[in-house]
Amino acid sequence: MRESYIVIAWVDVEHRPVESPDEVRIDLGVVPRLADVRVPKAVVWLTRGVERDVEDARRFAEKIGETARVFVYPRDEEEPLVRARREVLVG
Repeated sequence: MRESYIVIAWVDVEHRPVESPDEVRIDLGVVPRLADVRVPKAVVWLTRGVERDVEDARRFAEKIGETARVFVYPRDEEEPLVRARREVLVG
C-alpha cells in the first residue's frame, strides 16, 4: 500500500430543539421539544499512513463506538474529511 490518508469517522446523535428559540418560553418553564439528529464526525489519523497504521486506527476506532469506521484515501483526495463524513452516514 502506498502512503495514504487514514481517516476515522463516526456518527454522534445530538439533540436539537425543534422550535426556534423565539417560540420557546424557557423563562416560563416550558421545555423545548428535541429531535435526535445524526451528526457525522471525522478526524485524520495520519496524512501519510501505510498498512500497519490502518490496523492501529481500527483498534482506536473500536474505542470510539460501534459507528466508527476507518477510511483509507489516496493522497490526491482533495477533501478526505468531507468524503469520510458523507460515507459514514451512508454506512
